[in-house]
Amino acid sequence: RRLPDTYTLVMALGALLGGGCLLLAPDRGRTGVLVDVALGVVVWTLPLLVARLTGGAVGLGDLKLVPVLGALTGLAGWETAVAGLVLAFLGAGAHALALVVTGAGGMRTRIPMGPWLIGGALLVLVAEGFLPPGG
Repeated sequence: RRLPDTYTLVMALGALLGGGCLLLAPDRGRTGVLVDVALGVVVWTLPLLVARLTGGAVGLGDLKLVPVLGALTGLAGWETAVAGLVLAFLGAGAHALALVVTGAGGMRTRIPMGPWLIGGALLVLVAEGFLPPGG
């Protein structure tokens, strides 16, 4: 349940490098890339920040991770960023429901969000062709 800062830093550097490459691409306007990345950061960060500030059980590791994932998914477009976050929450919700139904967890069971957040981002980036599928 710990997300090392080094991992988040490396992902942030990757997002900066990817964003820099897209800014140099002739087929995408600089303003469009910057707006999509900024919207991606807001879309991913705002819900978790609000949850944290209102007493929700959102860890600081998740709060450090979501702007990076928002920027990464925002590189593919703000719609992709929204889809990635929705997939992450759907996956975590399905996992929580499975724990409750099987009796392995209850209403107070803590679920690490980091893997679900990363999974949602990876799925949409592969679907958009930003990352090659495995194999």
